[in-house]
Amino acid sequence: APPAPPAPPAPPAAQALSVINPRKRKPPAVCWGQALSGGTTQCELVEAKSPAFRQHFCPNCQKKGLLISSLRVRVAVGETVPANLHASGVWNGPSSTSKWPAHRVVNQTAGSAGPKLVILRDVTSAQLPGLASLPHPPGSMVAFRVGKTLQPITASHSQPPPPQQWQPPPVPRAVAAPLSQPQPPQLQQ
Repeated sequence: APPAPPAPPAPPAAQALSVINPRKRKPPAVCWGQALSGGTTQCELVEAKSPAFRQHFCPNCQKKGLLISSLRVRVAVGETVPANLHASGVWNGPSSTSKWPAHRVVNQTAGSAGPKLVILRDVTSAQLPGLASLPHPPGSMVAFRVGKTLQPITASHSQPPPPQQWQPPPVPRAVAAPLSQPQPPQLQQ
């Protein structure tokens, strides 16, 4: 039997489409919550479905948020705060616009309440231009929730309400007689 004729070449448009739009998936990566918390969270690997900030966090961090040592969180002061570099991963390094050590700017999106904050990768006691230390006691943690950025959770949301002081139970109305009514006279024996 004669050999089958070769298959016709694919149309040029189909060839171009396969080169332009390959279905490449990035391999799983470390959760940004684990990196930002300094390794205090136990996270699973993350497969980011999009480049959105939230997609770089595991489901646990997205749901519960994360805690970061207050020694690594600074408040950005001044007019100019460098933007995060989108291609550099979780940490920004020193650049022509910033001499800060490895860091991430958070609470910086439109609609964020409060000042812009900077999370440093490493604890430092050095004074950094444009950054002020948080007024928290050493050893304290700052709670953040994951959204379009990391947003600090205020103390009123991160802690249970303080216990109320004990007060005697109220006296039922039927037992308590109003003071304005005269009391019945007592019988004498």
